[in-house]
Amino acid sequence: MLYALEEQKPLQQPKRFLVAGGTSAHDFFAESYKQLLPYGITLDTRAIKNRFFGESVTVGGLITGGDLVEQLKGEDFGRALLIPRAMLKADEELFLDGMSKAEAEKALGTRIIPIATGEDLVEIIFSE
Repeated sequence: MLYALEEQKPLQQPKRFLVAGGTSAHDFFAESYKQLLPYGITLDTRAIKNRFFGESVTVGGLITGGDLVEQLKGEDFGRALLIPRAMLKADEELFLDGMSKAEAEKALGTRIIPIATGEDLVEIIFSE
């Protein structure tokens, strides 16, 4: 992510997004996203508890659409909800519980943007 930020200039209009992921990496990502503040970008983070497989499962790639919707309903997402690409099946836009990304977007009332890498994150948030 840092390398991709070197090419960016601070935004004239601030932007805010909500980022959801597993509980295991939450603190790490919440801290690293602070690097975006001087650019006018705020990424609010939410750790999603895995109720589908059990709360001992803490990785973002095993979060289901149902858990995501249940725990984020009513949130202020800013421009969009960003999730790890690993939350969706590799070859289709489905969560592990069978909920589609489109169904989750409708239930939450916001766009969901899957992010694969730190470079993807920078590219997407600066272009949105």
